[in-house]
Amino acid sequence: VPLQSCAMPSSSPPDLSTATLQSYSQALDQLQERYEKLQPLLEEFDISSLALRKKFAEEATPEAILSGAQNQTMTRLLPLVEAELEGGCTMLWNIGRHISLLTPAVEDGNNFGVDVQASCLKTVQDKESYLAGYLGDLGTYFWSRGQVLEKMGGSTWKGDNGVVTVVEEKEEDVEEEGDGVGGEEEGKEKPNGGKKRKAAASNGDVKKTSKKTKITTTTTKTQKPTKVLPDYVTYLVSLDLKWHAYLKDALRQASDAYLAVLDTIGKNRSKVENPKGGGAGGDGANHMSMF
Repeated sequence: VPLQSCAMPSSSPPDLSTATLQSYSQALDQLQERYEKLQPLLEEFDISSLALRKKFAEEATPEAILSGAQNQTMTRLLPLVEAELEGGCTMLWNIGRHISLLTPAVEDGNNFGVDVQASCLKTVQDKESYLAGYLGDLGTYFWSRGQVLEKMGGSTWKGDNGVVTVVEEKEEDVEEEGDGVGGEEEGKEKPNGGKKRKAAASNGDVKKTSKKTKITTTTTKTQKPTKVLPDYVTYLVSLDLKWHAYLKDALRQASDAYLAVLDTIGKNRSKVENPKGGGAGGDGANHMSMF
């Protein structure tokens, strides 16, 4: 019996070039909008370091430090920068994904447009990776500042009113009543080998023993702020200034990344979208396959 062929009928992969181009164009438009919306946020960082140092120093009072208070300016700005970097990275990744889907099949010759497309794709991916590095470092700010506050005694100050609970453990000698009364204990060896009998109490005194016992005491008291070293205060202010400059630089890099991607793709858009130079559905058509 002749074997029947199990080969699946050949079919061309679906042409998704048009859908990819539409999504890619929308992503570029959104990146342009994101670049424009970023500028007002950058303006919030337009303050001299001297003015900002004075502001942070005025807020770094002993009570604020010992209570573990956060820098309100930084806690407001850092989430905004974090959201911008996260959204920007996602958008750049999306644009890079669309460009990679527009890559044509590998052929011999006529690859100049493909090289241009690859160069543009690399620019997008490099910018996205660079911003992701900033995004991953932001959480370090809170850890670094918390370590400084702990060194300054902030971890021992609880609440605005300074009421703390102190638990102390110590050993004390405690006297306890023993088994013997008056004379010597019963059953103790005599020098001649005999046994001593339990002596009767002649005066009614009870024999006492002493041993060490661990005692735990819990007390509540009001702890008043102690003097904070000026050098520690200056260091804390400098740390906040450093991270404020870091946030500003991260936004600048994001703004430059958006602009660079828009400029690079704008100058080479025909090669990015159609590196082979053919019309959609022709020799230069881009196809995607699930396999």
